[in-house]
Amino acid sequence: MSRKKWPTALTLLVISQFIALQPLYKPCETFTISHACNNPIYVGISRPHSSFRRRKLTPLTAKSLKASEFGDGDTGGSDPAKGQEDSACKNSNVKLSKKMHSDDMMQIRELYTECYRHYKKDFTAMSQAMGRYFDAIAKFVLPHYRKIKVPLNENEDQRYKNENDQVDFEYIIKDSDDAEIVQGLEEDSGEGGSKYRCMYTLLPETPRSISKFIHNTQLLCSSILGCLMDMVTSSEELAIVNDLVLVASKFGVPASYVSYRGLCTMYAKTGRVDDAIRCIEKIKVLKGSAQPRMYESAVSCLEQLLDYKGMIRLLEHALNESGLKFSGLWLTRILVTAVLAHEKQLESACTDLEKQDIKGQLKSTIKKILELYMQHNFGDLALSVRLGYILHKVFQSLGNNIVHFGLVTSEIGDMHGTCNNCNHEFSYIDMDLDERLGIMRNLLNCLCQYSAPEILRMANFYAFLQRARLDGNPYTCIIDGQNVGLYRVHGSKGFNYKSIQLLLQALKSRGERPLVVLPQGYVSGSENEPDVFLQDARDLLFPNCNVNESIIISSNKSKAPKWFKGDYNLKKLQDSNSLYAISRFSYDDNYFLLAMLQTGTLQEMLLMSSMVKRALELMPGTNKGYQIPTLEQLAQAKPYTRTTLLVTNDTMANLQIPNVDRSRLDFLLEHNLIPYNISTNHVPYAPPQASFILGNRLRYTLNILYEQDKFACTSKRQCRGFIN
Repeated sequence: MSRKKWPTALTLLVISQFIALQPLYKPCETFTISHACNNPIYVGISRPHSSFRRRKLTPLTAKSLKASEFGDGDTGGSDPAKGQEDSACKNSNVKLSKKMHSDDMMQIRELYTECYRHYKKDFTAMSQAMGRYFDAIAKFVLPHYRKIKVPLNENEDQRYKNENDQVDFEYIIKDSDDAEIVQGLEEDSGEGGSKYRCMYTLLPETPRSISKFIHNTQLLCSSILGCLMDMVTSSEELAIVNDLVLVASKFGVPASYVSYRGLCTMYAKTGRVDDAIRCIEKIKVLKGSAQPRMYESAVSCLEQLLDYKGMIRLLEHALNESGLKFSGLWLTRILVTAVLAHEKQLESACTDLEKQDIKGQLKSTIKKILELYMQHNFGDLALSVRLGYILHKVFQSLGNNIVHFGLVTSEIGDMHGTCNNCNHEFSYIDMDLDERLGIMRNLLNCLCQYSAPEILRMANFYAFLQRARLDGNPYTCIIDGQNVGLYRVHGSKGFNYKSIQLLLQALKSRGERPLVVLPQGYVSGSENEPDVFLQDARDLLFPNCNVNESIIISSNKSKAPKWFKGDYNLKKLQDSNSLYAISRFSYDDNYFLLAMLQTGTLQEMLLMSSMVKRALELMPGTNKGYQIPTLEQLAQAKPYTRTTLLVTNDTMANLQIPNVDRSRLDFLLEHNLIPYNISTNHVPYAPPQASFILGNRLRYTLNILYEQDKFACTSKRQCRGFIN
């Protein structure tokens, strides 16, 4: 029997110092919700860690011990039989109290489930269920809190700081005079007109299980309030939400991402864009950075209302304040909304003068949108075929006297295209060779610093791609096999190899040569041989090197997942060089980025050779005799103008490369990343027929020219590639 290992004195000292340094008070933040005609309500945030902190209990003195055992105030002798009876009664009360708490918690959980049952179905039923849910929570929570009334003076700080009391949440309401009036459960502003701030602290004798349940319940309240706010469609429903927030504030509702998102959506539905922006700012603080999806709910609501002015206001905030970039989807949505809004005004216009004024407003609106685009775009904006077609149809409905659409055509190999309407020449969209080499150099430098063996794995993949290019049949697109295989179709579970087969057929029918990239565990289904630096990579990058050795990158063998079943068709793909398996130690986004950057130039091969030599020098036990070849020694690939596309639904938002601006990565992904969707035609008693909905290699670029106060909106076919 092993002895129990007790913590050392040093460990206890560190823990005690850590507990002593925990802050007794965390400044309370607030989020606002208000009706258009009512005053704003500020709801305090409960401190996240307050429920889990170890609280200091007051030790029982001899007098209090006697009072608790033998009756209040009786410090003398007493009847032992009476003491035993009181003790038995006390134990039964404790058991009864625990059972009551358990029943109350179960009831609260059932009410929470009932609330979510009506989500996105019935606002009235959900709001009524939430009223019962909040009443049950208040009945359970408030007996465990003690209210603290703090007087407010004009010269003292509004935030309450006291070393003896731990403040968990506070409840504040602003009146019409913008003076803070403290209100708790009763509406009392103090005697003699003095103002108080009501704060609440959890009682020290509250059991840990109950305090944890209270904290989790407060978080769930915030989440479900945000869900209800998403369903608001009228001012009456907004008033109901206000009342529920007022009730929930009495037991401390924390401000969360879901609650702020619901507020943002609710304000956008009522046209209050500035209030929606304030909610977005709060979300940015909670998330730590700005992301495009923070604006999505507000943009969607304004889009339904045809409020293009509000969309421009949100767009200006996203570009100027949050530092985001203009995407093709944003441009399409705001232009379409502006056109539809003015088209609706044109239908109701009676005179030609009114129609002329509306068209003039549309011109100034388009000009403002394009000025924002010119300042904050990714470079030259690439639109998908679907978005380009939508713009074409919408602008055509306005008539030819405002916007002209045309197609830019060119011969293969030309660096410019010519508009069929105005003969204007447009340069093709692409990232030049120097910038491609710069991104690739920074990527390989970062990998070499942290994992030199990974450079050799990347060199194997690079040689695999270049060998096909040298043979005159290069890969034109890469398939993220793991992303496609895990795509859910009709509730499917696990890895679906049939999805990969369908995608391969769809791409081959378009004239592409696809390559599926998968982790090794999905391919073999058994233990593999150790990965090595392949001879093909050695011959490509070091053609005149006579070193003959087997360099083992890693001796660890990868195992297949437990649910692995295997697929016979993958073996066929591997035999036809349509499948590449990467190590389970590798990050697949690096391989995808390398495939999109590579063009097969001599400078690129020379860069890869130097990086491999550097990695070999860092690895122990490898030969140091590798010499970097000259440009004349390297094999020259045939020029090819089509760059490699990536088919995936992964936005690669987490990919970060030192010394590389994220906007340039976004520019590359904007042009090379192709999303997909699987459409199924479900027929009863028959296997589902699935088809892939893909983007297209040919994209449109929106160019609007100002000539004599007219717009020439040109949709250009994009040639994406680099000519050696």
